[in-house]
Amino acid sequence: MKNILKDKFNRKEGLKNNMIQIIDLRRQYSQTKAEIDKAVMSIIEEQNFILGKPMKEFEENAAKYCQVPYAIGVNSGTDAILIALRAAGVTAGDEVITTPFTFIATIESIVNLGARPVLVDVLEDTFNIDPDKIKAAITKKTKAILPVHIFGQCADMEKINKVASEYGIKTVEDSAQAIGATRNGKKTGSMGDLAAFSFYPGKNLGCYGDGGMITTKDAKLAEDCAMLRNHGSSKSHKYKYTTLGYNSRLDNIQAAVLNVKLRHLDKWLDNRLKNAEYLDKTLSSKTPVKVPAVAKGNRHTYHQYTIKTADRDALIAHMNKAGVEARAYYQFPVYLEPALSWLGYKQGDLPVLEKISGEIVSIPVHETLTAEERETVVNSITSFFK
Repeated sequence: MKNILKDKFNRKEGLKNNMIQIIDLRRQYSQTKAEIDKAVMSIIEEQNFILGKPMKEFEENAAKYCQVPYAIGVNSGTDAILIALRAAGVTAGDEVITTPFTFIATIESIVNLGARPVLVDVLEDTFNIDPDKIKAAITKKTKAILPVHIFGQCADMEKINKVASEYGIKTVEDSAQAIGATRNGKKTGSMGDLAAFSFYPGKNLGCYGDGGMITTKDAKLAEDCAMLRNHGSSKSHKYKYTTLGYNSRLDNIQAAVLNVKLRHLDKWLDNRLKNAEYLDKTLSSKTPVKVPAVAKGNRHTYHQYTIKTADRDALIAHMNKAGVEARAYYQFPVYLEPALSWLGYKQGDLPVLEKISGEIVSIPVHETLTAEERETVVNSITSFFK
């Protein structure tokens, strides 16, 4: 706990001192200020905040972007996972296979449905769930597989879907970090039975508060998700309830912000890719760190650009001192958290995860990073190894 608090303190002080940040939302806003201000003010002037035209427009635009017929706006990425799993038929007593290398919201959503998360180790290069280990984890209670496209790179959905089809279970993509990422030409959100997205402000496509989305190609699943996000209200009658749902609607102000940002997303992703290519080339030639591996057929969108080194903590401290924000996301295996001790996992159960969680460092790669700042990021790392 002391280390976590110290990290938060250092980040706060660093941002005050104009540290090169992992994400710079102020700079991003400056690029879209006129569009966003106009869109937000139009909602305020109309006084139409919930389930209105802006949300419908965003759902249509996002569905088209993700190559699916249906997108359902919800209140957060966490709710998107929970509602998608429930629509997939997950109930109390079921099991959901997922990765341990993820934010706790992935696991939390399974548990909050009364189901049990079954954790499968990850691949050392991409950090995604190891598809070859999934089949051994399936039992009669397994209802769904929940792969996470971690840091913006797709999991091996071909293998995952093949296993799911063999056993007659659903796949739900956790695409919280991966909007715009592709695998063999297919967008995240289009490869599973359902997918969940987060629009938390720091995401590659972020709103100005909490927000999320579910995508699917199945009309019935889409209808169920839309019903569940609005208290279980029937499509045919606002005050008719065949089930109980949640208050989880994406509000119109957030939808308006997302509609503006979605128009810029591909340009921003291209900038991230260019920055990542520069970091790949320079760090590989000048330092011993391992740069992110990209699986064949994948287009990585670098929600995080994450390197690996045995000197993680010392490197992070060195970079922060040099004015470059560096962080270790998911440095503690999620199953070792006190809130999940009842699952019965112990240290050593998932060795690949435990190895990489001690080596990872995420560094700035965001779309507004300048050439000078990129060079500073690289210099802060090369100087550590001299």
